[in-house]
Amino acid sequence: MSKVKKHIAAKQNNSVKKSENIVESRPLVSFNFKYLTDNKKFNFDYFKDMRIRHDAYKTLCDRLQELSAYDVMTLRGMSKQQGCEAIPYSDFNDSFQAVLNKVEIVSKDSKLLIFRFNKGNYRIIVKSGILDKHENILHIIGFDFDYSAYDHGS
Repeated sequence: MSKVKKHIAAKQNNSVKKSENIVESRPLVSFNFKYLTDNKKFNFDYFKDMRIRHDAYKTLCDRLQELSAYDVMTLRGMSKQQGCEAIPYSDFNDSFQAVLNKVEIVSKDSKLLIFRFNKGNYRIIVKSGILDKHENILHIIGFDFDYSAYDHGS
């Protein structure tokens, strides 16, 4: 076999190995805004001051970009400051439960994931995909800007 043919064969074998590794890796998270609430207390209409709203948008985009580098299992394994924490439906206050009750993919036995952003001052509230194979799709339900969606403890 000529040197050129050997080189091509070696490259093809390497690309097959790389493809196998891709199949084994878990998919990275992606974010879906389909279920974002129209309740002004839990979306960006919460901010009346446009400068503060802009700053919050910026930190949200930065955080979503950061989170998008991981798969959901890795994020769940991180501390709540770096990754997320899971909170059951029953731990949310009545006002946010009213929001959750309008979301078809949330039930009373659901756990929602909470991601912190803006130096931990704000929270993103998401429901992970409804099927195991879609667990990496995180549906943003709302935001907790003033610690009113659930009891944050002392």
